[in-house]
Amino acid sequence: MIALISQREEENNFGNSIDVLESAYSSYFGKKDVILVAIPNSMKNVGKYFELNPDFLILSGGADSKNRNYVETQLLQTAIDKNIPVLGICKGMQFINLFFGGKLERIEGHVAKNHYVEINGAKENVNSYHDLGFHKSGLGKGLKVFALGEDGSIEGIYHSDKKVIGIMWHPERDEKIYDKVVDKFLENGGSKEWLKL
Repeated sequence: MIALISQREEENNFGNSIDVLESAYSSYFGKKDVILVAIPNSMKNVGKYFELNPDFLILSGGADSKNRNYVETQLLQTAIDKNIPVLGICKGMQFINLFFGGKLERIEGHVAKNHYVEINGAKENVNSYHDLGFHKSGLGKGLKVFALGEDGSIEGIYHSDKKVIGIMWHPERDEKIYDKVVDKFLENGGSKEWLKL
């Protein structure tokens, strides 16, 4: 399988803009037989990358930037238009919510901590590296909730009629935490079958 993946944008010691993708993504998805193709934040037209006929789009975690948001908007819209399944991780899930008209807010106690989320009535252990999130009042149009944090913040979403899901935790950073969502999503090509967790 081939997946396009977005990257965060940083500045090096010389003041140059560089794209960064944590090696954990390659290791994690490589074990799931997924080949990642990283998309530069300098791209003005991402259409060429879709000529690779990717199986998935992954919107990765990391910080915001103007260039990154521009590229991710193109990536997400094109994936939706082409019916390509989309997985958002942390910042990627936040971006999905904003894309569909949702809002973000400050979230306390979610940086570098493990906690439980409720999925289908079961408590699952996940990690947390974000200080932005949202509650049901900030949920974007067409998005549904499948995972809730103990504080009521939303930890997992999916779109009601598009092949789009998002999770706030980072399964690529810790093999011991819950990642059944990712496995089901990859196995079922983004169909709603993945919801049978």
